[in-house]
Formats: sequence, structure tokens, C-alpha cells
Amino acid sequence: MDKTPAKPEEYPTELFLDPVYNDFICSICLNVLYNPMETFECNHLFCGRCIQDWVKKQPTCPIERTNITSLVKPATSLLRVLGNLKLTCPEQGCNDVVYFAEIMKHREICVARTTPCERGCGELLLNREKSEHDCITTLTTDLRLKEGIIQEQEKQIRQQQQGIKTMEERIHAMMNHNVEELEKREKIIAKQKDQIDLMAKKLKSFEDGWKSGKPLQKAANHDLGTQTDESNKSSGTIKIPNEEDSFACEDDFYEGEIFHFATDGPLPARDSLYDIICNQRTDQPHLRGIGRGRGEKTSEGKPKVIDRVDCSGAGDVDMTTVVEAKDGVITGLTGRKLKVPSSWSNPSGKFHIGAKEAAFLYPAKVLDRWTSERREKHFDPAHRQTVADVHGRIQFIDKNDEKQKDNREELEGQLEVLQTLEKNYQDLGPVFDCVVFNDGKTWLACVDTSEEGDLESCALMASYRERFEFTHFCSESRLNFSVNIYDEGNLLEIVALASSHGTHVASIASAYFPEEPSKNGVAPGAQIVSVAIGDNRLEAMETGTALARAMIHVMNSDHYKVDVINMSYGEHADWANAGRLSEYVSEVVHDAGIVWLASAGNSGPALSTVGAPPDIKDPCILGKQTKDPCILGKQVKDLCILGVGAYVFPEMMAASYSMREKNPTMPYTFTSRGKRRHDLAPVLNCDSTKS
Repeated sequence: MDKTPAKPEEYPTELFLDPVYNDFICSICLNVLYNPMETFECNHLFCGRCIQDWVKKQPTCPIERTNITSLVKPATSLLRVLGNLKLTCPEQGCNDVVYFAEIMKHREICVARTTPCERGCGELLLNREKSEHDCITTLTTDLRLKEGIIQEQEKQIRQQQQGIKTMEERIHAMMNHNVEELEKREKIIAKQKDQIDLMAKKLKSFEDGWKSGKPLQKAANHDLGTQTDESNKSSGTIKIPNEEDSFACEDDFYEGEIFHFATDGPLPARDSLYDIICNQRTDQPHLRGIGRGRGEKTSEGKPKVIDRVDCSGAGDVDMTTVVEAKDGVITGLTGRKLKVPSSWSNPSGKFHIGAKEAAFLYPAKVLDRWTSERREKHFDPAHRQTVADVHGRIQFIDKNDEKQKDNREELEGQLEVLQTLEKNYQDLGPVFDCVVFNDGKTWLACVDTSEEGDLESCALMASYRERFEFTHFCSESRLNFSVNIYDEGNLLEIVALASSHGTHVASIASAYFPEEPSKNGVAPGAQIVSVAIGDNRLEAMETGTALARAMIHVMNSDHYKVDVINMSYGEHADWANAGRLSEYVSEVVHDAGIVWLASAGNSGPALSTVGAPPDIKDPCILGKQTKDPCILGKQVKDLCILGVGAYVFPEMMAASYSMREKNPTMPYTFTSRGKRRHDLAPVLNCDSTKS
């Protein structure tokens, strides 16, 4: 058995041949008693050195915590029993068995014991090696070894010095290069400043001419990307530029080394002829930039978003449970106590209550970020502290102590459970209590976003179309929502956002920024009805149920008339003309008289990649109700939905895709140019903002 040389005062139980009584083990060092001392008050035995050091720090018994006034030697009989214990010599390489009382005498003469040389060289020698030891030889060998080490270190120092010298040369060369580059950049900056000043003068001249009512004809034509035919100057006839003319304003976009961000890139007014159409259609107020507001109002000062509806069902809350408040408190379905604010007016005294999971309302990315923050704030600190406490308790227990074995196994089991809990952690998000009641005038709803029953701090809202009210769930998510109340308070609809795509598309169509007209949509005077078909429970994917409910809503709404549907959703066209949905589409377009535009898909530009719904054809014409070959031969009248393809202009390439170099205009960048099924034209319209 390998042995580690022990100190003269330390003799572990492993060295003894027979088991040692617990009374002969010092409770301080956990070794067999050496030169034992006994406490006078409580008669406990300890190693003499151990208890003396202990009393210097605190004069109490390590076992019973009684005050110690004096230490005495144990009884002679006890010392005799202790001295008769047999043990193996602790010196490495010695297997002699001696009595404990004679261990020190044996170690002084033990042949395996190492002690420093008494002649002065300091080398550790075994007792049997002292007679043959030569200090001169030993010191000579050590000297040569150290000389070799010094030579190697000197060599490394020289190499490091050479490396430092090389690095200094490189740094000096880099500094010279940087100075040259700095001088070049300063020249470029000076040139750019001159170009900026020149452009500012041109812009000032253009603004002065425009304000005076005499715009600079050349500058105006250059900016619009149009050309005025010499023979038609008097009539103001405009010639639409061809594909080669599409780069006419390249110098406006890139001048020297200056890059100008195309503020009209997201909606190129020049290439789409938007400015020309707006100027000619002065009878259409929704196309004119009048009025005030920043997104909340139209160009005529009317509310921009007049209704918000969630047709996916993700926000529906069953509110059929009716309760009454007791002492101003309602018990919600989650078990929380909901305090009714004194400012609420409820003549009937009845409240409809329900509960809604936040996971059904939050977009996937927002939910992931929010649950991650909740974990870092509420779970991780307490969990890490608990794991650290269990680790500490395990380390305190001696592995070889049989009495503590069960306790150690229990702690190790707890640690394994904690580690499994951390690995399988899943936060399903909070559950919000919902309250609906009638104040005598209208139905109102409150969602307990505090999660503590503090309804006073939560927003009280009516259906969105009544008051245009909305709020957010919490400051961490900043996710806005509104509500709709149906069926005499028995159904609450919480309307959130499945993604930002709907806002993007709606802004392209009708955004209005009077102070920044370059951000305006196609029809800044139009009002919006937001009808959500993306289901948060399915990562914002649309469903047949949501589409059907949406079409029924726009056809049967009693509060407003929907004129245009702008939808940027789609799927593969495998079953485009099958089922009830295609019949609903026909009813929306032909019976309700609503113009429906939808994206033709981003699966192109390969042939036959136009998706549904643009691939939908009137089911009546397809032979569902007629077999007339004349009717079957129709094409244009068969269409229910106008397909919008992707058209990326050079300016949009720079603004939306950060491209520094213009590429030629591509009319069908993401959409198929080939025909769809039934020999229909694949795309009837081309929009630069589709993609």
C-alpha cells in the first residue's frame, strides 16, 4: 500500500493493524491521539497540539462547547492501552510494525526516513544513505544543472528581444502606412464636402424655383426619371422611360464616392409613377397629402385603423362564467383575487370571467425573448443558489465516513434532480385573468396583465371599433393588444400581432406621414380594417378556418364597407380551386363587390410557381355549376383575386437590400413568369414593394 509520509503529530487510522476505538480518535484532526490531553470540565480527549491550538482561538470544547479552564494528562492506564496499539511505520518504503508508544524512536533510526544533510548541502537523504553521501559531488551536479537552465533562459530572452525588435519594425511600418491612408481619406473627405456643398446649392435652387411656381423643368424631369417630348412640350405629354432609361438618375444616387440613401426606395415614386398619378387624380382625396398626423390619422384627418379583428381564434376567451363581487373582490379562474376598482360602474353587479394563456397571444420570437428574461430574473438566481448550497453540503461530508453515507447520497440525489430541472426547464408563460361587464352603456373588458389581481393598474377597454383603444401586456414585451366583445359578454377576443408583416404591408398600402412624404403609402387617405388570419399557436400560419371567418366578416360587417382586400399570405396552389374557401372567395369578389389583391408568391422565378390564392379561379366557371364550353373558355372574367408579383427597382435594391451597386431592373424577381393552371396569366399587377 502506498503511504504518504505523515507529520510527527499525525497518525491516521489506516496505519494501524487493528481497528481503533472512536475514543482514541481526535475529533479535531480525525487522526489517532498523539500526546493526548484531556479537558478538565468534560473529560474529552484530543491531540495535545490540536487542543492547545484550538484553545488559543476559542476556549470552548470542540464537542460540547463548554468552557475550558484547564487541560490535564489522561490516566496512565489509558496511555498504556493507546501505546500498545500496533501500526505500520508511516515512512515511505518502510513496512516495519511497531508499538505506538515507540513510534518516534523507530522513526529516528528508520532507514526509510529522509532528513536534510547535516554537512550543509541541504539535500534530503535517507538514513541509510548518509554514510555514503558526498556533498561536493552533489553540489557540482546541481551547479551544472542550473547552468544549463540559465543558458536556456538566456537563449529564450535573446529570441524574445529579436521578436520585439521585429514587432517594433512592423508597428513603425504600419504607422507610416496609416499616416498615408489618413492623408488620402482627408483628401476624400474634403472632396466629399465640396460635393455636398454643390448638391446643397442645387437643392436650394430647385426649392426656390418650386416655391416661386416655376420649377426647373430639367431638374424635375431628371428627378422623375421621365422625358418630355420636344413635339409635345406645350401639352405636357410625358414619355415613360424604357428599360435603358431606368438608370437616368444614377448620378443623383451615386456622385463621386458619396452614397445617398434612397428615401423613396421602399416605394419608388418615380418608377411606379405614383407622383404622376397623384397629381393627375386631384378628385381623389385619399391620394392627396393633406391634413396632419403620424400614422394614427389619414390624410383627411380620419382615424387610420378603424377596426382590429382576430379571425384565427388564437385570442378567443370563453367568458360564460358569471360571478358577483364579494367585498369588492372577484375570484378569477386562475384562483387569483381580483380587486374591482371603485371607479368601475356595473349596474347589474355581474361579471363575466375567463382566463387566457399568454403563449397563444405572443409571437414566437417575442415569447422566446420574454420567457428567457423571465428565467434570468425569476428562476436562475434562486436555482443557482440552491445548487451551490447543495454542492457545499456535499463537499463538507467526508467520503469515508459511513455514518454520513446516507446523508451524502440524499444530497447527491437532490443535486441530480436540480440539474435535471435546469436541463428540462420550460416556461409556458403566464395566464391572464379576464373580466367583462356592462357599465350600462357598452360592454367593457379588462385583462389582468399585472398577474397580481391589481385591476386598477390594468386598462379597461371597449371593443376597438367603438373607442380605438389599445394597450400593451407588459413593459418587457411591449406587445400591443386590443379587444372585441361578442355574444352579450360571453366571448372576449384579444387581438394581438402574430408578426410585423401585416404592419409592413399596411404601411406600403396606406401609411401617411405629412412631415416625411417619402414614407407615405400608395393611398395615405385610406382607412384600415386589420383582419388577422395568422394563428400564433401555429407560428403565424394561416388556417382555412381563419380565412373563412375573415371573408364572412368583411362581407357581413354592419359598421363599415370594405372596398379593397390587401393580403400578403399564400400557400402552394395544389388545391387552389377546391373546397368551400374558393367559393367564399368568389362571393367576396363577385357578390360583395370587393377588390381583392394578394401576393403571387416568392417561390419564383421558376415557371409555374405562382401560389394560392392568386391561382384561384371562379369555381362556377370551372364547371361546378355549368358545363357550357363557352363559359369554360373565359379567362379574364374567371379571376377572383388580382395577383401581385415582385418588381424590385434599383432604388429599392439600395434601400431595402443595402446594395451599393445597381443591378438591372428585373420585372419578376421572385414570382413566376409562366402561366398558371387553366392557362391564366400568372401575374396581373407588378408591385415594387411586394417582396
